[in-house]
Amino acid sequence: MEQFGDPTNNVHKHPITTLKEVAIGPLSYGSVSSAVEYDGETRYVRITDITDDGALGNDIKSAKKTEDKYLLHEGDILFARTGATVGKTCRYREKYGRAIYAGFLIRLVPNTKLIDPDYLYHFTRSDYYWDFVKSAQRVVAQPNINAQEYGDLKLLLPAMPEQKQFAAFVQQSDKSKFAALRSSNLNLWSSSVTRNLTQRAFQL
Repeated sequence: MEQFGDPTNNVHKHPITTLKEVAIGPLSYGSVSSAVEYDGETRYVRITDITDDGALGNDIKSAKKTEDKYLLHEGDILFARTGATVGKTCRYREKYGRAIYAGFLIRLVPNTKLIDPDYLYHFTRSDYYWDFVKSAQRVVAQPNINAQEYGDLKLLLPAMPEQKQFAAFVQQSDKSKFAALRSSNLNLWSSSVTRNLTQRAFQL
């Protein structure tokens, strides 16, 4: 099976949807509480905690005020909405522990009947997504993309088995393989080399 493509090059005629249409509820902003020393119970995920590879760093803080409505759950996707790292994303995993998220982040709760969280996260690593970030960010005092703009972003929605096979393939691939692809200016979503890899991953 060839690469998925993107909404501007939908060669396989996958359904086209938007982020808000695959979310449970609206995309939402996080807490405006200030950060304090870690209380040993609830982490406060801030925009600066998200590393370049989408993980969470080791500088763990708590919020001065913890509200349950900001609690993160397995599979939630966080989007940086402002500053030099606008567009950066994190797929929250239970291994990070109990956590809430801060106000410079936007949370999308994936509807897992429609979309696989790992598929969605890797969509945010694609050239198509980053082209959107570059075109959508508004520069006032600093770059900014709001929840509505993220929500309106189009993406392809392959059948769930294909999404899950893709996600499983990515998880099983070692880091050196992807480093080599990136250093060769190859992209998981569009390169001819990766097309062969995704064909193997998605064979029916």
